Amino acid sequence: MGSIDAGTPMSSACDRCGTSFAWVMARAGHWRDYCSAACKQAEYRARRRDAQEAEEERRRQQEWRRRYEERARQSAGSSHSSSGGHAGSGGHRRRSTLTVAEARAVLFRLAELVDDGTTTIKRAYRIAALKVHPDVSGGEGEAFKLLDHAATLLRSAGLWN
Repeated sequence: MGSIDAGTPMSSACDRCGTSFAWVMARAGHWRDYCSAACKQAEYRARRRDAQEAEEERRRQQEWRRRYEERARQSAGSSHSSSGGHAGSGGHRRRSTLTVAEARAVLFRLAELVDDGTTTIKRAYRIAALKVHPDVSGGEGEAFKLLDHAATLLRSAGLWN
């Protein structure tokens, strides 16, 4: 296939809109891809916008990965530490498989009450908290964390009465 000389009339289809157009080659090897400057600019803007969106998506994924790894480190650290800290920090994440029914059962079991409908969930929580709180009567830290997680789950389910 031979080289096309400058000044040769050419015919092309625009890469952007598909319009057929005729043009004259300005220099050898130079090929025209767009029918007008407007199409060329629109294509450039579209490529630039796509690149920016791809970069934003990449940043979002990096941020998500960073947060996920940070949470994993926190939950791994809280499962190995024996210090209580804040009752809602980290510890409840590893017990997220607790159902509402199980949370209710935990609450009444720790309060040493029968769930027969005569005692409210809030009252059972208060009784259980007095029995298992580490600062009151030497209760267990892990039991209190479980109690706090069950109460949080019941509150979020709208069953706190």
